[in-house]
Amino acid sequence: MSFVAFEDTLKSSRAYSLIKNDCANGLSHAYMVVSSDSDTIADFFMLIAATYYCDTKDACGNCVNCNTVIHGNHPDVFFINKDGKQIKVDDIKNLTSSTDIKSLSGSKLYFVNRADLMNPAAQNKLLKTLEEPPKGVTMFLGVFVMVVLNEKKVKGNVLYGMLIASVFYWICDFIFF
Repeated sequence: MSFVAFEDTLKSSRAYSLIKNDCANGLSHAYMVVSSDSDTIADFFMLIAATYYCDTKDACGNCVNCNTVIHGNHPDVFFINKDGKQIKVDDIKNLTSSTDIKSLSGSKLYFVNRADLMNPAAQNKLLKTLEEPPKGVTMFLGVFVMVVLNEKKVKGNVLYGMLIASVFYWICDFIFF
C-alpha cells in the first residue's frame, strides 16, 4: 500500500529522479519545490524524506526508517507549516535555531510548506541560514502556485543558488537558478 498519493507518478517524475540521485550522491543545501497543488508538495516532501533515510534508498515504506519518517517520528526530519498558514519570523527563528543542533543520523532535512507565505522578516531570517547552511542541513521550500507564479513572492536573494523543482500535477521538472 502506498504511503503518499500518486506515489508511482511522483517516483516516475524527473524531479524525483534528480533528487533521488542527489540523495545517493549528496544533497544540495536547498531546493524549492513548486506546484499548483499543495497536497502534491506535501506528498513529494514525504517521499523525499523517506527516500533519503530508506534502507533501500527507494522509499519502500516498509523499513524502520521509512516508518519513522511516515509516522512523523524521525528525529532529523522537520516539517514546518503543515497547516499552510502565514510563516512568521518566530517560526523561522525556531527552524534556524534547531539547525545548529547536531543530527542523530548525520543529516537533517527541513521541509517548509507554503514558503511563499513567509512574510519579509521571515524571509530575511531564513536567508542567512540559506547563505551559510550548517553542515548536514538541507532545506526544501514548498511554494504553491496558481496562475501567477508565487515563487516571485520569495525574495531573489533567498532563491539564489537554490535548485528549484517544479511539480505541476503529474509533470515534474527541475529548473536550475
